[in-house]
This record gives sequence, structure tokens and C-alpha cells, in this order.
Amino acid sequence: MRSPSATIRRAALHDGLPARVELGDGRVRDVVRVHDAWRVGNRWWRGEAPSRHYLLELDDGLTLEVYEQAGAWRLERMLD
Repeated sequence: MRSPSATIRRAALHDGLPARVELGDGRVRDVVRVHDAWRVGNRWWRGEAPSRHYLLELDDGLTLEVYEQAGAWRLERMLD
């Protein structure tokens, strides 16, 4: 596992799942497989918004765990 060195600027969705991601350096990658998707409730009692997490395999072979929270996309980790 590598530590995140990139950010996710945005993700294009298809049927509610990420189909393409734009990395922080401007590279755009297609998602070839969504390995998993799950929702995290976070600390709702503190007013934190829930998040949706995805484990994605990209067209360049990289696997990312990303999440969306309140409309913003973040990179949790990169696997190689």
C-alpha cells in the first residue's frame, strides 16, 4: 500500500458508481472495475456528513480507495 500522494478533483458517475476520475494532477482515468462500495455514517451526533466509499480499479492498473462526502471527493489510499 502506498500513501496517498494524489487527490481526486472529481468523479463522473454512471448508474450511481464512479466511471471516471480526475486526479489532482489533471490526469483522467477510466474506472474498469468497482471492487466494493459502502456507506459510512461517521459521527452523525457531531453533525458530520455521511460518506460513500469505493474501491476502484483504474485503466492503468492502479487501485484506489476514494470517498465522496458532501459533494467533495477524496483519496483515502492507493494500492499497488
